[in-house]
Amino acid sequence: MITIITNGLILALLIGAIGYTYLMDLRVRKLLVALNELEPMVGQFSKAVKQSETSLKELKQVTAQKQSKAKNSKLVNKTSNATSNRKKLTFETSRKVAQDHVGLISLSEKSDLVKSFFETAERQEL
Repeated sequence: MITIITNGLILALLIGAIGYTYLMDLRVRKLLVALNELEPMVGQFSKAVKQSETSLKELKQVTAQKQSKAKNSKLVNKTSNATSNRKKLTFETSRKVAQDHVGLISLSEKSDLVKSFFETAERQEL
């Protein structure tokens, strides 16, 4: 009698585990389909971010050239000398390089990061 109850309990737990695994599999497949639909948009976003970074670098170069021309032609007046004594704030167009951490892969560009994300997702799907 006890063996029948024990076997029934084990069977019920196995059926429950299989059912839960099936539901999780359906959810993961649905998530991967959504990620594959988002891949082109993420790629376009990455491209736009890269383009904005290059535009900012070019803008910074142009401003630096104009400032150096203004200094060379001595058009800077006395008020600018007074303001130059203050602490100068700088604008950086990119983040400082982060320290490498053990076990992490460093990717140089955002597009590489996006591609590796989808490649990892595809490998885990198989």
